[in-house]
Amino acid sequence: MNHLSKFLRTLFRLYEALLLLALFGFSSAQGASYYVAKTGNDSNPGTLSQPFESFAQGVSALEPGDTLYIRGGIYTEKLDLLKKTGVPGKQITIAAYPGDTVTLQPVGRTYAIVPRQLDYVTFDGLIWDGINMDRSGNGVYGPRIIESKHTTFQNMEFKRIWGMIYISRSTHTIFRNCKIHDFLTETGVPGTRYMGIYAHDGTDLLIEGNDIYNNPGGGMQIQPGPWRNVIIRNNRVHDNLTLSNQPAVGGILVWASLHSGGLITDAQIYNNVVYNNGLGAGRIVGKNYAPGINISNATDGAKVWNNTVYGNSGYGLSVQNSTTTNTVVQNNISFENTDGAVYNGGIGSVIDHNLTTNPRFINMAEFDFRLQSNSPAIDRGVALTEVTMDILNIRRPKGETHDIGAYEGGVSDFSQPRPPKSLVID
Repeated sequence: MNHLSKFLRTLFRLYEALLLLALFGFSSAQGASYYVAKTGNDSNPGTLSQPFESFAQGVSALEPGDTLYIRGGIYTEKLDLLKKTGVPGKQITIAAYPGDTVTLQPVGRTYAIVPRQLDYVTFDGLIWDGINMDRSGNGVYGPRIIESKHTTFQNMEFKRIWGMIYISRSTHTIFRNCKIHDFLTETGVPGTRYMGIYAHDGTDLLIEGNDIYNNPGGGMQIQPGPWRNVIIRNNRVHDNLTLSNQPAVGGILVWASLHSGGLITDAQIYNNVVYNNGLGAGRIVGKNYAPGINISNATDGAKVWNNTVYGNSGYGLSVQNSTTTNTVVQNNISFENTDGAVYNGGIGSVIDHNLTTNPRFINMAEFDFRLQSNSPAIDRGVALTEVTMDILNIRRPKGETHDIGAYEGGVSDFSQPRPPKSLVID
């Protein structure tokens, strides 16, 4: 019976693997797949039809290249990888089962995902909701990526978390297509320094395609360094800094600190839409409060390209002081920001081909920042070989050269090509 049982179990696992391959593509065939469900049992084999009940049991089965699928429901158990890691070419994946809604709601002063070394691990499709966290004392219990490498968070939602997403001493960290919003302080009331993402130091950071909003301390802060190779692209960063206690951080802040040994190099910020940051109570007039995009302090060679920056409480685009060197600011729309469109206090800055007058958005009141077909931003940018797509993944350029801002092409161009202006018929 034991041999027959093992044979049948192996046969059934093969059937499930083939089923997943048909449903979700060839990528599912890499490594083994295990399952956790609220209706499971830890004495089960962890198959789709006989899932585990606990995260701990599911994690214990994982080897490099394996995937743990979590079925729908609300979970209060901590997701602790127990120092398990993937290896190059064999990432461990923890994912919501396709089509299911999986919510992690840790109870007390704890983490939903335990911040141990997360090497070669991908988290996909989970919701981290801090509604049940104890915020009565000091501390930060948001996601923490420390001394980790090749860690990816994609298609996630982080909300009502006590603190911030904190990244330090890590390399090849990715946040992609996530919602990051409504973070809180230890008292449960929005306050100081609780921005969506706080990246302290490391190398090779990619923040792309995220929606970051309504966080009390700003959108994201890359500080103090050292950082090398930071790419921030295709994000919507809006309605952050709801109170006035962290005035430097509005939408996107890249700010090194030589006092901490930091220097930020190779930063690229492009195709982002940054708006309405710093409009909460207590705006500090005349102190560059809540810029849309702020480059400052020992940051060398930052590239700020093709962003749309609107309605922020400070300057739209700010290059702050003489330790900020060789910043390039091109092809950006900066319009109706309270303190002004562009501020340059840096050394060796290149600032050109930016639009600071009315860009003729489709619907400014509804924050639809696509361009009308008669927008002055169309075909007015500088050609950039580094920026080949726009925020909607539309190829640049559609016309003679790059359009200015995060969107390429007027609305009419989404259905038909724009005729070349230089065409002459004899």
